[in-house]
This record gives sequence, C-alpha cells and structure tokens, in this order.
Amino acid sequence: MQREIDPKAVFQLFKARWLIIALSVVVMGAVFLVGSKLLLTPKYTSSVKTYVYVSTIFDPDEPISSGIYNTSVKLVKAYIGILKDKSVSIDVADRINSKLNTNVSAGKIGASVTMSQEVDTPILIIAATTEDPELSAEICNALAEIAPEKVPYGSLEVMGLAEPSGSPSSPNYNKNALYGAFAGLCLSVGVIFLIFLFDNTVKGEEDFRELFDIAFLGEIPHIDDGDKHTLRVRKGYTKRVGNQP
Repeated sequence: MQREIDPKAVFQLFKARWLIIALSVVVMGAVFLVGSKLLLTPKYTSSVKTYVYVSTIFDPDEPISSGIYNTSVKLVKAYIGILKDKSVSIDVADRINSKLNTNVSAGKIGASVTMSQEVDTPILIIAATTEDPELSAEICNALAEIAPEKVPYGSLEVMGLAEPSGSPSSPNYNKNALYGAFAGLCLSVGVIFLIFLFDNTVKGEEDFRELFDIAFLGEIPHIDDGDKHTLRVRKGYTKRVGNQP
C-alpha cells in the first residue's frame, strides 16, 4: 500500500510523540556538551595591534599625507608575507624558549599565528592561539618585537602588549550544545517520519478500503488473554473459561 502523506496527519504524528522529540533534543545536547568538555582541549587566543608606517621614523604628532597613509596601508601586506616566513618562526621560538624555559618548536609557532589587517588602515593585528594562555601572549609580543628587524623598510609601532586570556576561545560549549540539540531534533523527527512512511499495517477501515477493493463489513475486536481468560464459541453459545472471579 502506497501511503499518501497528509501534512495534518504528519503534524499530529509529531505532536503525539513530542516527548520523544524533546528527550532526544535534551539528551543529544547534553552528550555534545559533556563530550566537548571531556574530549576537546581548551585553547586560548591573545592578540596585539601594531601600526605600520612607511617611514623608518614614526612620529605620532607629525601630520600624515594621504599618499603616505595609502602607501602604509599597502605595506601591511608586505609585513604579513615576510612575518609568515619560517625563519621568523624560528627566531620567535628561540626567544620564547629562552624566556619561558620551554621547548616550543618553530612549526608550532607558525601554526598558532594568524595575521590580519583592519580594513583600509595600516593596522596589523597579530594573534596566536595555543593551549597555554601565557604562551599565546608571548608569541604575539615576540613577533611584534622581532618584526622591525625582519622587514627592511618602513617601521612598526606596537599599540599595547598582548595579555594572557582569562577564558578559552575554543571550544564554544554553548554552540556545541546547540549543535547537539539540533542533531537530536533532526534525528528524532527523521526516524519518526521514516517509521510512519514505511508502516504498511492496516489500522482501520480507511486503510482497508485503500488496500482492497471489496466491501467492508466490520471489525473483529482483539481480545487480550493476558489475564488468562479466553472466549470459547461452540454450538451457538459463548462460554468464559479460565480464572473466574
């Protein structure tokens, strides 16, 4: 029997099973939340802002012409390209290992650093994300300190030092819990709908008429013998047997 999908019947189906759907949402949300806290390592991000200037001498009191400003904006891309070089990561790793008495590799330094430019400004933002908040801050500060030595033109001024973050930047526990709740909603609704779609059992007169093109006379009631009572029909009379009160 091919079941026709009635939107009203589907709505009633979900309404009748709202408790299952709600439990799935809560359980999956809790699973994702607990899993994030147990399985994912917190990471901390620190950042520092720097100002790139086309001249080797930066004077904040000196007026800046539009030509110098635009050239400084373009110079930021050159700084980003040079500071991503592996040799810079090696020098940063050496400074940090000497200061913190650690053994951080240059590869880890390079992988933890991201650099970006504020739109249409000569401001370079250096950020680092690691499992240690103090290390993230030190990477940013060391990279900002070493940048003028690595770039052969222009100057770079640090607009305040990076500080260790007091809270992790990832994972986002609330977002992961929402992802889990949404997954639970989709899973429960999908399973309930598939069971409804592929259920070919005859549940009443309407299903019977759709399946068989014959007259419908009536329904035979189901008799539960769970209490060890049965009905026996013989020679025109009905007798109740079994445990009787």
